[in-house]
Amino acid sequence: MITLFTMIFLYGLDFLFIILLVLLPFNIDIFTKCVIAMTLHICNTIILSKVINNFFPIKFGKFSTSSSEYDRWRAQGIIAISSTLLFDQFIPLWLKSFWFRLYGANLSKNVVIGGRIIDPLLVTMSENSGLGVEAMILGHLITNGQITIGPVIIGKYSMVGARAMVLPNTVIGDNAIVGANSLLTSGKNIKDGETWVGNPAKLLIKSSIQNLKKPFKGDKKNNLIKFNSFNKSKIKNF
Repeated sequence: MITLFTMIFLYGLDFLFIILLVLLPFNIDIFTKCVIAMTLHICNTIILSKVINNFFPIKFGKFSTSSSEYDRWRAQGIIAISSTLLFDQFIPLWLKSFWFRLYGANLSKNVVIGGRIIDPLLVTMSENSGLGVEAMILGHLITNGQITIGPVIIGKYSMVGARAMVLPNTVIGDNAIVGANSLLTSGKNIKDGETWVGNPAKLLIKSSIQNLKKPFKGDKKNNLIKFNSFNKSKIKNF
């Protein structure tokens, strides 16, 4: 029912906006009318997403695809298909963090987004973290007629590499890395400073830096020496 209401309200308002722009005697060209229609559509999806999340918030867990919990998630999915997934390829890199915040993503300052966040309401990224080009974060996973819904939490100064994929119920600690083209499967917990790579992603480098929470801050020379020494020792071991 929630999904049906979402579709009727969303596309009904879009249709009304188009009719008004066509019929009302505005002395504007067709391109400007299209821009106005898209702007109204985006505003519509933002407001609708917040209203639905306020009254029917997404629940975490594993549910049947015939359950009411799945229906709650699917309603937000309809909005995502009509907004974040439809338009984010046209959003410039420097605006992507702001774009996903509009749809509920919890993104701290200086977060860089080069990829896609499929379920913004389920994603938290701490300050100075990043998502590489064409990387993807999902807050859901559908298998065998069931959907797993869960949060994705990324710590400070952490990086998800280009074309990597992060699945729900995962935690990435501070100063951690998920390598390019890697798949971080559901339920994984990456500790501070660790590097995981592969498909599925596995631990490659275990951190020995416990006190370096903010690389290259403060005493940049000493931090750089520590960081390089750490990398050289690990390269020898591998």
